[in-house]
Amino acid sequence: MYINDLGTVLHMFVTARPLREGTGAMGVPRPKRVDCLLGRKRREGGFTLIEILIAVAILSIGVSLAIPSYLDWNSRYQLREAITTIQSNLMMARMAAMNRNRVVNVNFALTSGQVTVNSLDSSNVSVLPPSTMMGHVTAVDVTNSAGTFATPGVISFNSLGLRNGGPAAQTQVVRVTNDRGLVFSAAVTPGGKVRWCPVATCS
Repeated sequence: MYINDLGTVLHMFVTARPLREGTGAMGVPRPKRVDCLLGRKRREGGFTLIEILIAVAILSIGVSLAIPSYLDWNSRYQLREAITTIQSNLMMARMAAMNRNRVVNVNFALTSGQVTVNSLDSSNVSVLPPSTMMGHVTAVDVTNSAGTFATPGVISFNSLGLRNGGPAAQTQVVRVTNDRGLVFSAAVTPGGKVRWCPVATCS
């Protein structure tokens, strides 16, 4: 059969459906050559159930390993915050005693399971805002005039900024403990100097 009409040929060329890349005759998808050679079937994108379960298991193991380390770090952090707050309160109480020309007492107590610090002058007037330590700080005690630790406890400063009371001619110590059993302490010399140490008793 011969086609002599040029218009008919052009019409057949334009209306003919082109073969797309990756398709066979009549537009039917054809497998990739590599997949055919390896004997593999085409697969849709996404994750299988086994892959998801493996990822969840790895994540769970990582979290279980990280939580104890975080709790230890947080407990130590709160203890350090507590002892630096106590040091700051003692130093400001000493300055308040000199500025007011009267004795200032820094009282340490355990109230409803929380360590509290209150600074009062000889008339029981508060000279500093009360401080409450964070939850991981669970205990506080102070050396008394006999040199033994007791709760509640008090450290006093006179109008000259000298420590008033406590063990005679010795450093008076306040120590705080966290829920991991770690102990930090702050020491006040008879002259009123204050410092803290990351140990149970400042030497």
